[in-house]
Amino acid sequence: MIPLDVLDAFGLPHAATPLPGGQGNSWRVGDFVLKPHEAAYEWISGIVNQLKPLNFRVSYHHKTTDGHYTFKGWWCTHFELGQEVTGRITEKYQIARELHDLLSNIEKPDGWHPSDSPWSRAHEIVWWERELPTDIHPEIYELINEVIKLLTPLFLPSQIIHGDLCGNILFHDTLPPVVIDFSLDYRPREYAEAILIADSIAWENGGNEAYSLLPPHSEQILLRACLFRLLTKALLKPQDRENFRVRWKGYQKIIQWIS
Repeated sequence: MIPLDVLDAFGLPHAATPLPGGQGNSWRVGDFVLKPHEAAYEWISGIVNQLKPLNFRVSYHHKTTDGHYTFKGWWCTHFELGQEVTGRITEKYQIARELHDLLSNIEKPDGWHPSDSPWSRAHEIVWWERELPTDIHPEIYELINEVIKLLTPLFLPSQIIHGDLCGNILFHDTLPPVVIDFSLDYRPREYAEAILIADSIAWENGGNEAYSLLPPHSEQILLRACLFRLLTKALLKPQDRENFRVRWKGYQKIIQWIS
C-alpha cells in the first residue's frame, strides 16, 4: 500500500487502485499514478517534463505540494489512457526515433549518476564498465559469458535514452500513443532502439518486420540489446535457472542469427 503521507505530499485522496503490468508496484489515484523508484532523482522528472512531442503523448510528472518531484522514493505521473499491445513494432520504432530526437537536445544533467538497480548494473556490464558478477548460478554465468565473448568494440555517441520502451508505449483508439515509465540512461540511442527491436522479436514474435527496421551492420548493437535483457533477468534472480531459461529461449534465436 501507499503510505498516507505520500498521498498527502502529492495532494491526492486516500484511495488507490493497483495497476497491472510492470513490476506490479504502480497505483492509480484518481487522475494520477504513483510508483516507488529506487533512483528517485528529481532531474529525471525534469527531463520528462521538457518533452513536447508531435506524434505521441508523454505521461508527465506531477509535483508535490511543496514543489518537488519525489517524496520518500515515490514519483507521481499523470494517468494517460492507453493499452499495451503486441506487435505494431514499426509504429513503436517511429515513436522511439522521435523520442530520442527530442532527448538528444537535452543536456546531460549535472550530478548524473546511475542507480544501483539491476537495470543500471546490466547497462554497465554490457558496456564493459562492470564485471559480470560471480554470484549468479554457474549455468547462467556460462551462457551470459558466451554472449559477452561475442562483443567487439563499438564507438557511438551517447545521449539520454529511454531504455525500456517495448512495454511502455501504450495505444488508444482515438488518442495518439503515449510513452510512460521513463527508464533513463546515458547510452547510444541505437542501443535503446535495438532493445525495443530485440524485445519485439523475443517477446512478441516480431520477426521479419522487426529485423527490417535495423540499420545495416547492426549486429553488435543488437547483441548488446539481447545481453542487456539476459543480464537484468540474471541480476534480479541470480539462482533461478528455470526463469532464466525462459528468457534465454526468447533471445537465443537473435543471438544465433547474429553469430
